[in-house]
Amino acid sequence: HPEKELAPRDVVSRAIFQEMKETESSHVLLSLEKIPADLIQKRFPNIARTCKNRGLDITREAIPVAPAAHYAMGGVETDVYGRTNIPGLYAAGEVANCGVHGANRLASNSLLDGLVYGYRAIHSALEYISRGARGHGAASKQDPLVKPSISQADINQYRERIRRLMWEEVGIVRNGRGLERALKLLSEWRNDLRNLEGTREADEIQNLRLVAELITRAALERTESRGAHYRSDYPETDPVWGRHLTYRAG
Repeated sequence: HPEKELAPRDVVSRAIFQEMKETESSHVLLSLEKIPADLIQKRFPNIARTCKNRGLDITREAIPVAPAAHYAMGGVETDVYGRTNIPGLYAAGEVANCGVHGANRLASNSLLDGLVYGYRAIHSALEYISRGARGHGAASKQDPLVKPSISQADINQYRERIRRLMWEEVGIVRNGRGLERALKLLSEWRNDLRNLEGTREADEIQNLRLVAELITRAALERTESRGAHYRSDYPETDPVWGRHLTYRAG
């Protein structure tokens, strides 16, 4: 789709996604044949090196590519200094929602997030520490005798289930039916994982499930398409939804 090359990244991603679906392929091919070899090496040294280490010379061969999903734009709500509503907890970069990007994250915005707000968050945290302030206390040492109620193999299985479900139903193209299915399964898995404790991996899988549920709930509630949030059953942008959705505990 040459006409899509200069389109926003969400449009390009959907075009690639559709092409892969129609051709039943795991990727499409990106050709750099119109760019001189020395310019490729100069402009894309890391990509060229990475591909070369895998036996691919991008100055002569096409690059297999596939889109990835940005499940949500924003994330943890912060002020302009990276502070959250939890004392001592700061966020910056793509995890944060500091207000400098919209529903379609662009590379320049990510750079601004990392450099400007990362810098601010660091200095804000240092100032917080210099005042002798404390957060909610350091995490207590995990009791080595406490064992999770399911095995490590089961934890890994749930991790893969969540990853696959989010890609299939909450990925590049969404619809109400798929989002409802995802929300139902994530709710069921919450009950399965409710009493899980004892290891970092156990905490991580509970957090992964919770974040996945919040993203899915917001996507189901937002009955429009906006940036990287694209619903095939609501393909148009609706001005009524020109606002953020914020979820808080309790």
